[in-house]
Amino acid sequence: MFKTSRINIRSPKSRCCKTSVCRFQEGEFVSVIGPNGAGKSTLCYALAGFVPHFFKGEISGEIEVDGKLSSKSTLDTWVLNVGLAFQNPFNQISGAKYTVFEEIAFGLENIGVPRDEMKKRVEDAMSLTGISELADRSPYSLSGGQQQRVALTSILVMRPRL
Repeated sequence: MFKTSRINIRSPKSRCCKTSVCRFQEGEFVSVIGPNGAGKSTLCYALAGFVPHFFKGEISGEIEVDGKLSSKSTLDTWVLNVGLAFQNPFNQISGAKYTVFEEIAFGLENIGVPRDEMKKRVEDAMSLTGISELADRSPYSLSGGQQQRVALTSILVMRPRL
């Protein structure tokens, strides 16, 4: 179970986001909607552990997964809990890999997944999102919609809890 309690996030510029209590079950897909400037991205960054570990800002309240608090976790362990798709897929492509297959495998390489398992997970995720035919293409040669699918597939292959 993923839960937030009374989250209040302040950036150096202003108060960005306030929530009461949110609960999500493992494997759920969640959308955060609202008008421009409402704090949707800030909330998602906080849930993913980027605030305050990566982005400057103050956060009060609690974000937890199965009783573990984000404030007591390091970013490198917390990010395995939450998959986050950025608004612009171009910002999510690492630029470190030459093919779509390698790009999708990049996160798995970073956490030391064995090569045989990595290959199967990437193939399965690409099949799920319908991009298997793009495996040998450069991520930068793709259309915006195809890049969105690559970004989403890169998240799904990691098997985040949320």
